[in-house]
Amino acid sequence: MADIIKQFTYKLPDDIYHSTTEKNLVATVKYKGPAKKYYFCDASTNKYKFQVSEEQGEKMVAGDMALPTEDNVYLVVVDAEKDTLIAAMTGGVSPYSIPDIEEDVPGQDVKYVRDKYPIPDHTYERDEMMFSPSTLKWVTPIAWKGPITTWTEKLITRDNMLNNSDRLNSEDLPSSARTAIQNWQQYLRDITETVGVAWTVTVPTGGTGYAVGDILLVQDPKYKNTSVVDEVKITVTAKSGSGAITGFSVENKRALYHPEAGTHTDCFFVTNGGGSGAKVTLTKVKQVDPWKVEWKTQPLLTTHGEGTKLAKKSDAVTTNTEDAKVREDAKRTYVSTHELAVE
Repeated sequence: MADIIKQFTYKLPDDIYHSTTEKNLVATVKYKGPAKKYYFCDASTNKYKFQVSEEQGEKMVAGDMALPTEDNVYLVVVDAEKDTLIAAMTGGVSPYSIPDIEEDVPGQDVKYVRDKYPIPDHTYERDEMMFSPSTLKWVTPIAWKGPITTWTEKLITRDNMLNNSDRLNSEDLPSSARTAIQNWQQYLRDITETVGVAWTVTVPTGGTGYAVGDILLVQDPKYKNTSVVDEVKITVTAKSGSGAITGFSVENKRALYHPEAGTHTDCFFVTNGGGSGAKVTLTKVKQVDPWKVEWKTQPLLTTHGEGTKLAKKSDAVTTNTEDAKVREDAKRTYVSTHELAVE
């Protein structure tokens, strides 16, 4: 069966891999692919399970090929003219038809580059597509595509990099190389605050009577975002002659429970020492999406030769006439009355 070309519009989340829709974003693209697709759904959950080729699907429908029996599934023939989004969930919308945009990421020299709006299978969870045998229709809306990584996973990588960095900080290194390693270690320590996954702690008023080693345990509920969390722990590392806090270290400052920006002044704390009058402020920026962050590599890492050049989308478009045409078609068919997606 010949391919079809069908323009269609689908809803988008407020940002890629998010699940809110306050901005009412949509994208209009062209599907180019088979007129019919052949999906198998789980007989227990009615969710999409796998796809077979056109040739196999046609033979199964005609009775010339046996249906699979071991997987507890049933066949659904998808009419791409009618259910274009469902058909496009397994291909048919070229990512090269969608222009790139760049996004600045705090503390990062490399920009986050992404499609201006995600193609359907990067917008919705394909495996959550569900067919209704009673209505013979696909259930809508389809669940949004979930995050491709989390901050918990991302921070494991960062913590491992920091833990392993001490073996690189050798006295045998040239001074310039050792300085570079130490700067990189400090970057790894500071980056959690830069991208909004940790509190920045300040003591704007040092108080009096504090001693080195005193602990200030910040118990104020206003920064905890109704969560049960480890309380920010401040340890005095330096003081003035009158006992005012002039230096300190901080533990338990990670703030994954508080994704939004925040400033909390004069936070309540308890102390094990005899000092008084200090004031503590906790601040943070809005949490950056973890998939947008790329940790800097350690500065002593080297490569041999020129390596392999990664192709840019623009390179592929300019060297592929078909993709270039699809991209130009997308520019002409994008509906200007719609808000631009994922901006």
